[in-house]
Amino acid sequence: MNLLVVVSSVVVGLFLIVAVLTYFYRRYPTNRTLQALLSAFTVVSGIATILALLGLISLNAAPSQPVPNVTTSISTDNTVTATVAMPITKSGTPVSQDQPTEVAATLAVESSPSVATVIVATLAAVQPTPIAVREPTYFQSLAEPIDASWRIWSDSSGKATYEDDGYVVWSNDNVASWLSANLDDVYRDFVLQVNATPITFGLVTGYKIAIGWEESNSYYMFLVKPDGKCGIGTIVEQIGSTYQNANCPVPEQNKTAQVRIEVDDGQMRVFIDSQYVGTWQLPEYSGGKIGLGAYNGGLADSGVEAGVKFSNLAIWTLP
Repeated sequence: MNLLVVVSSVVVGLFLIVAVLTYFYRRYPTNRTLQALLSAFTVVSGIATILALLGLISLNAAPSQPVPNVTTSISTDNTVTATVAMPITKSGTPVSQDQPTEVAATLAVESSPSVATVIVATLAAVQPTPIAVREPTYFQSLAEPIDASWRIWSDSSGKATYEDDGYVVWSNDNVASWLSANLDDVYRDFVLQVNATPITFGLVTGYKIAIGWEESNSYYMFLVKPDGKCGIGTIVEQIGSTYQNANCPVPEQNKTAQVRIEVDDGQMRVFIDSQYVGTWQLPEYSGGKIGLGAYNGGLADSGVEAGVKFSNLAIWTLP
């Protein structure tokens, strides 16, 4: 409750009591008890009023405690920068790791007389680092059909061919996506890295990379939709579902994204352009072949094709 309201209520209450006693004193002037009570309450009310006024004066005169005005911003590398509009001394005090931002173990403060800038470094546990690898087990630039397992073929829903120094996969408007799989090599735990470049209008073009592909056309996949929503998909005999719970760089026409997928111990971790995207579980995953595909986000029967060029495919097998 506001202190001013409390003090005002007490003073008003005391004056009301004095007023009541004054009324009875005038009505019964010979009553000595009323005379004594009136005198006592008058003195007490006066003292209380004086003390209350002095307290309010000292309260208003006291310097107010500074209230920090904090604004924050997050950079592309997930560094949080907070600007505090109040003096602050330099300190190397660690930030609590229980804070809801889930960032940072180190606090660096650059102080000025009125403003301090607090830079919080991202916790390594929040941003996993890629698995260290050496020479790839498999590498193809995909600039030309040297590896016959990346075949040139087509059907009523799409096609795969070599164009403009890359392996281009096309998805027609009668399907959401179309995939071309490598028919030779089988991988279980591995690291895959490939460049993906949409060559058609970005608003309708996405891409996907399949792992564990089987002849029944069953597989897991990492999918990036035209709006940048991305995540995992599970396909069983051409029927399945997708779960996009992450945000990836929005695919743009003629802009290359370097996609890195790490599959290890039943988990898939993904990085795009060296930035961590997310980790997904792969239940019942037992390995399989690799596939590259295009996603068509256009309207059905619109005549719009979605094409994605893949290049510089590297694969590292893991022990």
